[in-house]
Amino acid sequence: MLRVPGHFHACGRAGRSEKTLERFESGMSSRRLHLNEAAVAPSPLAIAAMQRALAEANRYPDNEPAALIKALSRQSGVPGSRIVFGNGSSEVLVHAVQIAVQAGDEAVVPVPSFPLYEKEIGLQGGRTVGVPTRPDGAPDVPAMLAAIGPRCRIVFAATPNNPTGALMAADAVERLAAGVPEDVLLVLDEAYCEFGRHAGAPDNLTILARRKGAWIATRTFSKAYALAGLRLGYGLTGTARLADEFRRRRANFTVNHVAQAGALAALADDAYTRAILDANACERARLMAGLHDLGLEPLPSATNFVTMPLPRPAAEVVEGLGARGILAMALQWTGMPSALRVSVGTADDTDAVLAALAALIRPRTWPGFGRDYTRSAEVISFAAK
Repeated sequence: MLRVPGHFHACGRAGRSEKTLERFESGMSSRRLHLNEAAVAPSPLAIAAMQRALAEANRYPDNEPAALIKALSRQSGVPGSRIVFGNGSSEVLVHAVQIAVQAGDEAVVPVPSFPLYEKEIGLQGGRTVGVPTRPDGAPDVPAMLAAIGPRCRIVFAATPNNPTGALMAADAVERLAAGVPEDVLLVLDEAYCEFGRHAGAPDNLTILARRKGAWIATRTFSKAYALAGLRLGYGLTGTARLADEFRRRRANFTVNHVAQAGALAALADDAYTRAILDANACERARLMAGLHDLGLEPLPSATNFVTMPLPRPAAEVVEGLGARGILAMALQWTGMPSALRVSVGTADDTDAVLAALAALIRPRTWPGFGRDYTRSAEVISFAAK
């Protein structure tokens, strides 16, 4: 049986107003539904393994953890020589940009998607070519391929996509893998792949294996394995040579010993992972049905979050949710002036979110209605460029 924590503790400030932060830090806000974290604690096997690992905290961790590499190779079918690690998949994504992009180069990314792409591209002196997603929130592969110019060195696509939740169909992944030029690095961000496969997504590694050019699929233990606080991500590369380029850029000991132990044990606990995925699918369906009952039209989701367009300023709704002890994320992008992303939580979380949104969405007016929230610091904005 899954063990659901009684409450979640505050640990972040991203995207919150001072008023909401005050409530959050005083303990009034207890439902952390803004960062797409797992709704439950890690596997008991993982917790026990991590507790044992603490006894060796005086030792540096292995840069190339042999047992974890073997387990991931067995699960994915990718040879260990082509598996790389990072402090979360974010570190692997950063290294991908460092490998491919120099000043003046271009990178093609879907909009909206993970903000880290554009941030790191800019730090390397590159230019982001943003391509709006399809209406369902999935990357628009034909448009992305058309946006690839002679200066393009890297193409990002996420499936399922964050922050929309949409899956790429198998034929879309196949077209992308075949259409991106061989001298351009293709990065398939699969942070939510376990949720995607549970929802019927294809085996993208099989598709990527047929690609002639460079590629990497990035994954994480933060989501389906409930280990977000430990920061362990990995990449599955097309060649050992490309994997070596990632290893060259990684600092020593960025994945700690406790994280490695927890990840290895979590991989072995298939029953617990399936229970997380089953419970998530159940609550996601219940949350989406309730949103439809409220007159909202959430985007299709195969993840542990749901994103919905709002008829009201998202920042105001987020503030109202915060007053009710619920943290959520306000978003906007081209063609979507106001949207809300909410993590899928426990059954109690679902009930609380639907009750709060019923109170916040249905009234025609409330304090602040009609104000311009376009430049609000509380809203994460994505723009196609």
